Amino acid sequence: MKNFIKLLLCLSYIQLYANSIDPTTLFLGSIKFPETVDNDDICLYYKGKKLTPDWDKNNLSVQFSFLESKTAQSIYLLICNDITYQTQPQSNTVLHFQATNKNYICYELRAKRIYDDLGSLTDYSWDYHEYKLENNIIPDNTVMFLFDPKLIENIQIHTWNKNQAIRLVPTIKIVHSATHPELLRTMTIARLTALDIDTLHIKDSSNNNLITPKVKTL
Repeated sequence: MKNFIKLLLCLSYIQLYANSIDPTTLFLGSIKFPETVDNDDICLYYKGKKLTPDWDKNNLSVQFSFLESKTAQSIYLLICNDITYQTQPQSNTVLHFQATNKNYICYELRAKRIYDDLGSLTDYSWDYHEYKLENNIIPDNTVMFLFDPKLIENIQIHTWNKNQAIRLVPTIKIVHSATHPELLRTMTIARLTALDIDTLHIKDSSNNNLITPKVKTL
């Protein structure tokens, strides 16, 4: 009897512990290039991790992914060619990252539900708008893409079925008029900027063995 009670207590503890863990889901995004680029080093970061890009040469695009809470209702996309950071003097702990100037594009994405004519939930997507950084401080839940914002055309919003276990980050589209030298130049500048940023991020491997989902574009 005592062993049975102990077993019940252990199971209850395990259940409470499991419920206290915030479950995560995979967020999958992409960057659409106008042409193939010789430089494969894309500088992307999210919450202390350097994201590992996956080049799709046939579709002239780069996929990236990261894990985030299933309950997350908003994230940010930032395109900027120069990022710095502020630290706490006593411990050198990073307080926040910030854009060094006003030359950036930032979007705030908010989760959106899509219903059919009968009022049943069918899909998920995003509402979005351009966001102005307060004192150039970058929010924690921001995908940071080191790139010249002048070469960005727009972002493409996707929708995905409610039963899919992922969320689709909008595609960042680079202007079709961008020349190969322009692309190489901005990526080289980004790599130089990333020398300091890389030391504060660990390499993320959450995009290993990705399966490309079926998506709808808006």
